[in-house]
Amino acid sequence: MNVTREDGALTIHIGSSAEHAGRLLHWHYDTFRARLGDGRGSWTYVTFKLDAAAGVNALRLDDSDTFEFVRRSQATPDAGHP
Repeated sequence: MNVTREDGALTIHIGSSAEHAGRLLHWHYDTFRARLGDGRGSWTYVTFKLDAAAGVNALRLDDSDTFEFVRRSQATPDAGHP
């Protein structure tokens, strides 16, 4: 899962399929919503969980404990190991 900035807007990509991607629109506080794919489906709600420094450390889909994704650290590869 990736959240990126594209053309000045946040976009979510859940996997590689275009059917699971959409533009995030601000909804309420730390919650955004998106219509994935061609936009004809229902809203998918994404809540960002912030740490003490207001950085994103996780996100939750549709306010569910089942679909919470924790940010992994961006490790730097060792020299000589791709």
